[in-house]
Amino acid sequence: ALREKEALLRESLFKKINFFHKLPSLSGNEDPHHQKKNKIKITGADWQELINGIRDAYPDFLDKLEQLAPTLSDDDMRFCCLLKINVNMQDLSDIYCVSKAAITKRKYRLKTEKFQINDNTLNLDTILQQIN
Repeated sequence: ALREKEALLRESLFKKINFFHKLPSLSGNEDPHHQKKNKIKITGADWQELINGIRDAYPDFLDKLEQLAPTLSDDDMRFCCLLKINVNMQDLSDIYCVSKAAITKRKYRLKTEKFQINDNTLNLDTILQQIN
């Protein structure tokens, strides 16, 4: 019950962030039949807002991420933050202006090269969700 309350509080925190409303998969503006690629423009202020939101919702997440994979770039860290808040593949491909296949490859490269995890039963999303 406490974990459910914690998840609801985190979700309500993210809903107050302007950045959250740019992402159809998180804001509830997603059309399941809509496959057209629309670029999602993320500004420097948006990225900072995301990082601050992550720090508020998951205080140790970024530090643990850096400990697990010290070679992560700033962009890698932002990408991991997007995965942590469950941004879907379509939104990720729209943010980075690449195909869904490119997003899948990036996740795999991060998992194997930066996190040095070769277990094929684990994916990067699962790994990041386990970090609190």
